[in-house]
Amino acid sequence: MTVRRVLAFALLLLAVVTPAAAGDGYTRADHAAFEDWLAFGDRRVTYRDLTQTLVEAGVDDVVPPWHLLRQGTDYANLGEPAFAMPPRDMWSEMVPTLQVLRDEVIPRVGPVEVLSAFRTERYNARAGGASGSRHKWFEAVDVVPVQPWTRSRLHETLLDLWSTAGPADAMGLGLYSGVRFHVDTHRFRRW
Repeated sequence: MTVRRVLAFALLLLAVVTPAAAGDGYTRADHAAFEDWLAFGDRRVTYRDLTQTLVEAGVDDVVPPWHLLRQGTDYANLGEPAFAMPPRDMWSEMVPTLQVLRDEVIPRVGPVEVLSAFRTERYNARAGGASGSRHKWFEAVDVVPVQPWTRSRLHETLLDLWSTAGPADAMGLGLYSGVRFHVDTHRFRRW
């Protein structure tokens, strides 16, 4: 096999298998940026309280809690903060969504990384989010699998999960480009 063919084959594999890695095209706010954001006002205390709420609900280890404060991957283009803190009265809304990730999604697709969870009204509007977006109520996450998946196989796996869950589980599933997908527990629907 010539070098040109080897390179062509490698590029084809990269196009088909899209892992959630640094080169996947998503701009993530990292932990250092989170620590910088956390340093203002009483954010550190509030974050500790949010984390305690997740501990008490038994869902603090599903994803790193600080990922739940990521607004999205387009924050820099929008001129918006990468992180936002949901109001305290919304904190329990994330628990059912994290339970679905832990009990249903992760066993099938492996660990996931949260790219977007809570969004402010302003961020959501500037990002072109739906006016009824469940991100604004801290009920939704947009995630990517940590392990490599083809888009078609991931969608097939998630659609099978969604269809077997059924309306009683109130799982919302959104399938996006690449391997990014949305999960919420507001009501049973998909797009």
